[in-house]
Amino acid sequence: MAEAQAIPDQTGSGDKSAQIASQQPAPAAGGGDWSQAAQGAAQPTASAQKAAATPATPGAAAGAPPAAPAPAQPTVITPQKRGGILGVMDSIADALTGKTRPEIGKDQDGNSYVKQVSLTHGEQWLRIAGEAIHGAAAGLAAGKGAGNMGKAALAGVEAGQQDQQQQQKQQKEMTEQARQQTLDNANNQLLRMQMAEHAYTAARLKVKASQEDEQFADKQEDRLKENGGILLGTTAHVGDISHLMAKNPQLMEDLVKNHALEFVPNYENGQVAGFKVYKTTPGYRATVLPDGAIFHTFDNTTGQYLEHKASGPITQGEIDDYNTAAGNAALKYKTDQVETGLKVAQTAEATARAKAAPAEAAKNYAEAGKARAEATARAEAAPAEAAKNYAEAEKARAEAEAKRAQTATPTPGATGTAGLEQYPAPIQAAVKGLLDYRTDPATFPQRKFAKSGQVDRETAIGLAQQIDPSYDEKQYGTRHKLLQDFTSGEAATNIRSLNTAIQHLDQLNKTGAALGNTNFQAANAFKNTVGPWFGATAPGQYKKDVNAVADELSAIFKRTAGTDQEIQGWKETMSTAQTPDQIKAGIQEALTLMNGRYDALSHQYETGMGRPRDFQMLSPESTKILEGLGAKEFVQKDAIAQPAAPPAGATYKAPGPDGKMHWTNATGTVDYGIAPQ
Repeated sequence: MAEAQAIPDQTGSGDKSAQIASQQPAPAAGGGDWSQAAQGAAQPTASAQKAAATPATPGAAAGAPPAAPAPAQPTVITPQKRGGILGVMDSIADALTGKTRPEIGKDQDGNSYVKQVSLTHGEQWLRIAGEAIHGAAAGLAAGKGAGNMGKAALAGVEAGQQDQQQQQKQQKEMTEQARQQTLDNANNQLLRMQMAEHAYTAARLKVKASQEDEQFADKQEDRLKENGGILLGTTAHVGDISHLMAKNPQLMEDLVKNHALEFVPNYENGQVAGFKVYKTTPGYRATVLPDGAIFHTFDNTTGQYLEHKASGPITQGEIDDYNTAAGNAALKYKTDQVETGLKVAQTAEATARAKAAPAEAAKNYAEAGKARAEATARAEAAPAEAAKNYAEAEKARAEAEAKRAQTATPTPGATGTAGLEQYPAPIQAAVKGLLDYRTDPATFPQRKFAKSGQVDRETAIGLAQQIDPSYDEKQYGTRHKLLQDFTSGEAATNIRSLNTAIQHLDQLNKTGAALGNTNFQAANAFKNTVGPWFGATAPGQYKKDVNAVADELSAIFKRTAGTDQEIQGWKETMSTAQTPDQIKAGIQEALTLMNGRYDALSHQYETGMGRPRDFQMLSPESTKILEGLGAKEFVQKDAIAQPAAPPAGATYKAPGPDGKMHWTNATGTVDYGIAPQ
């Protein structure tokens, strides 16, 4: 195959010339954020341009490159100018040697750059002396005798000029070297990041692979293995990264700082299945290969790989960069084809729906007309039907009132609520209103002022105390206010927030499991940071659920002391880096906080009402969620104890010798034991 003089453009930009696409520096060593890689050309390093016949850097972006970022300079302290003869001497030294000297500096990644260091006056005169000696030596070399005086002087001056030119040349070379190294690092990382992006997208779209694709990948793998490369694993989505980090904890350092990772497309069952990660041996990338070494590019016009032979020396790292760029271009080429096909299919589907819309609208209009006609017919028949139903209801009510009137005096054994049901409806409503502290006992007339058929105060209070001995008409004002608080006030709001928080906890438990975290926090943090860049939604939803739980906890504990700090502390610990056990522990901690507030609300009700809580604060859905979270004790305390059935023969409650209510018979001659209060 002919030697390549210009590599086809890998990105389709049409620029066939050798270019350096970006001068942006590589990320800081050891950094875990892949997004900091250079955003310029993702092509092989520019150091591959060894000669005119050496293959040019593929896929460079058009346009002049931006200026390289200036390296950090040391702080320069300007010395005070001295007076007298010393000041004159200093000025001469400044003019002859300059005020600074270049030195090679190292940044935190180990990259070289040129920095200027201020010269002391002593160093300036040493430099002058050195140049004078150099000039003198050059003058002596020019010879002595008549006519050689001018030659010696000229030779000395030329030697000094050559020293200055040599220093400028060295400084320029050092600057170019540092800038080139920065560019090489950035391109190295960006090539591999683009491989990850294209491979993940292709795997998600189930892009098919050709036999040429698989053969190309196999050759890359064989070459890496022959040179000591070790397979760390495969990754088809960002969640797999944590497994690779568990196998190689220095994964990010190897990528960003050591440049020891190579990515190769992975194919399974004829489809793209992510990429394989190989770790190379130290010094592998710097290994120089002779003329004729083979590397590849990808032609976006024909959709084929192109093989080239280097016409000059080339390194293993440069060959890997060319091959990685070719693989990137092939993956993007096939992915673009699939996405274009999907868009065409979606457009065709939308067009078909648009064409069918008029017929569908006509069908819906006809059905709506039919429904309107049926509704009109029902509305016209409604008055007659309503009149019939009302008549039947009135008849049933009259019959029921007649039966109640016949049994206005309660039968023996009428105790508790069952006994109340034997009274006429007005008496039942009056007594229930008293027991619920919704009706003010003062609204009932005294017995002597009660009219016929009207419930008097003494009778109503007596029946209420017979059913519930804890009823106290003097506590009406306090307990009525407490009931309002638990039905529509702040206590009711707390109960609603409690149930809402439990539902949010259930969702948090599910999204926490969906993170797929491991027992390594560092791996979890990295995976859930870069995951959203590749379409992962679980980290974002998890954070939303943590905030939702925290907001509801704040509502539950509103205007209570010492809890806001606990809630904020809980929220800060529930990060996406937590291990599965830590997430479960955090959920249990939130349940503990809610459990405490539940107990406080229950105690508030029972203390204020003077009787056990007679309603459930947890909704059926909350009860089911708590059982799933293992909070069975929480559920059990919310259950309401049902009153036990009276013993056989017991028909009444009466005060016993111990001051408590006892079960007894109709005549009060038998004690069946203490009755529940």
